[in-house]
Amino acid sequence: MGATPAGLGLSAGAITWVVGAGLQAQRDNGKNGTRTASTVLGFAVLLAGVALIALTILTSALPSWIALVGWAVGGLGRGIGFNASTTATLEQAPPERQGEDSGALQLAQTLATGVIAGLGGAAIAFAQNHGGSTRTALLGVFVLTGLLAVAGMLIARRLRPEAAQLG
Repeated sequence: MGATPAGLGLSAGAITWVVGAGLQAQRDNGKNGTRTASTVLGFAVLLAGVALIALTILTSALPSWIALVGWAVGGLGRGIGFNASTTATLEQAPPERQGEDSGALQLAQTLATGVIAGLGGAAIAFAQNHGGSTRTALLGVFVLTGLLAVAGMLIARRLRPEAAQLG
């Protein structure tokens, strides 16, 4: 796949992230009970996108452009889950700690993105330098991403729906 189609895939993921955030904002509308369900839904949609990308890249069963659709699906999941979990977390923080907790969330999210991207790059570099295949390295990356999405769905259930009453 060339640079233009790959760039379109990244753009699709960014646009659907915004769409997911907008859908979550409409769904949420101040209702605390939806945030846990939306966080779980976001991780589930993200998992579906990762699975679609993995099937496209690791098999020849689907045309390569389907990976771009998977990227868009993943972006939608991130938009839904990211905003729901952030809102729920900040609602559970006392007002005097919301700034501190907001900074901690941003740091954790950025650090997690960097660590996971680094692990993916390291897996590919390791495979290429030690006789492994890129396909095997990507399989490992997709499995890790899928496991993290499943863990997110399980952990999201710890979000308290009564969050607004705590502040």
